[in-house]
Amino acid sequence: MSQKSVNNSISLVSWSTLTEATSRTAEIREIFFLSSLRKDFITEEEKENFFNRWTQYYFDFCPDSLFLALDTITQKTLGYLTGCEDSQLALPLLSSQIPSYPLFSDQFQQYPAHLHINLHPESRGRGIGSHLISQYIQKIKQMDLTGVHIITSPKAQNVSFYQKNGFETTLTRDWKGYPLYFMGRPL
Repeated sequence: MSQKSVNNSISLVSWSTLTEATSRTAEIREIFFLSSLRKDFITEEEKENFFNRWTQYYFDFCPDSLFLALDTITQKTLGYLTGCEDSQLALPLLSSQIPSYPLFSDQFQQYPAHLHINLHPESRGRGIGSHLISQYIQKIKQMDLTGVHIITSPKAQNVSFYQKNGFETTLTRDWKGYPLYFMGRPL
């Protein structure tokens, strides 16, 4: 998929088809930090390392599963989805960056794909996130995968959003005193 129109003012674009990746990376970075719970960093290097820890794998190994929602008038990035079709294969690399990543690895066979989504705060509540998820689900259904999952916090505001998007299987586990919430969607 190179570009899919969501409505007259928003289109979905695959990262792998972009020619202006540098400016889009800056927009993704901005949205990432606007969406992140962590706001304070001692140095710019620490901030950049934090961004790379959560995103670099997808840029490097899953560019065909990175989708952007673009405003068709301004061409500004409104949000993005990063996905991975094989969470088990990603385990060694992602667990070195995100120590809690293996916590739900026993669920990866049934829900092999995972995704992460962020929208600019001004773009939330417009159906853009649901369209990004639908695009990714369409892609992984063609691969005959059995399911997709996300990991969040059980009290996070995004739980109801994922429930509305079909993520019904849930499991809570503790990671160093902090509850993490697995949400799976069978395909």
